[in-house]
Amino acid sequence: MLSSKHYLWSIVIVALFLAQAVRAEVSPVRILLLRGALALHEGKAAQALGDLQKAAALNPEDWRCQQLFGQALLQVGDYARARAQLRRATLLSPMNPEPWQVLARAARDLKDNHLEIAAISGLLRLLPEDPQQLRRLAELYRATGRQADADKVDARWRELLPPLQLDDAYRVGARLADLDELHTLALAEPDNAALLYAQAT
Repeated sequence: MLSSKHYLWSIVIVALFLAQAVRAEVSPVRILLLRGALALHEGKAAQALGDLQKAAALNPEDWRCQQLFGQALLQVGDYARARAQLRRATLLSPMNPEPWQVLARAARDLKDNHLEIAAISGLLRLLPEDPQQLRRLAELYRATGRQADADKVDARWRELLPPLQLDDAYRVGARLADLDELHTLALAEPDNAALLYAQAT
């Protein structure tokens, strides 16, 4: 159930889109897409499905139409068609990270390790130094019995981590400063990024 605040915002958004449609003569596909996206956002996947299916059929080369239709299919439990639609979105816009991220999340929710490996691999072609994605890929390789690949990816993401060794400024005598001492130093130098990092580690 939507709160009154969210309901009011939904009405305002629909009113703005309709006003824009009247002024700018927005295409019927765009109206279907916007109406479907709004219903999907409100958690009404069954209601969104019809509009998004029509929008996807009328605009088969638009990755966003295909992606939103795939997300609606996923929410109503049509997993096979959802996978196909989300993969289609990545094919239509292979240089855009968003469809790859959506596909990876869907694959993870579906516990489809092989599809998630494919999605993360596609994403890493665009963002090769994303340590979170590299770490997840290593976990997936391990889960699917690909230990050698997991070790390679593990080494790759670990190389991206900054060194944990503190410089001499954060030593007290011959030992590294403890957390309380780091806190005291941070009060004296609140904008010191290395000190903030030292506190975080």
